[in-house]
Amino acid sequence: MAAATCLLSSFVVLGWLLPAAHNAVSYWKADLVAKCVAEDLCSARHLAQLRSCKQTVEFDVDKDRYVVPNLSDGAVTRTCLSLKEWPYCASVVAADFNGHPTVTFNGWGIASEAGEVVIDVGGHRRHVRLEPTLGRISISSTLKGR
Repeated sequence: MAAATCLLSSFVVLGWLLPAAHNAVSYWKADLVAKCVAEDLCSARHLAQLRSCKQTVEFDVDKDRYVVPNLSDGAVTRTCLSLKEWPYCASVVAADFNGHPTVTFNGWGIASEAGEVVIDVGGHRRHVRLEPTLGRISISSTLKGR
């Protein structure tokens, strides 16, 4: 009887801990994915300045991915990052740069439009905001549905 009670209480504790642990992992993963998107926007901006030519970051909200320019062996290539796959397991809720899902940095690193990308991981949303002139990027969080 004592073993059954101990086993039952273990299941009750696990039933409480597992969702709480998953929620905590989703919270931190949302932060990391947002930082990854922010760093990729910064990299595209710096690459535009380095090469003195336009660099575009394209978001595909329907497929939860985006394409960024990448410097490889002195040549600029395009890299597609799918956020719905491991290790990100995130979704792109919105990408809006004045009505478009793309942002272009000119040769001086100035963005074509101000905008925002919204990332969701397990109900934890992060807003990655881009200021066009200075290229400042900020990250804020909201709960799903707000």
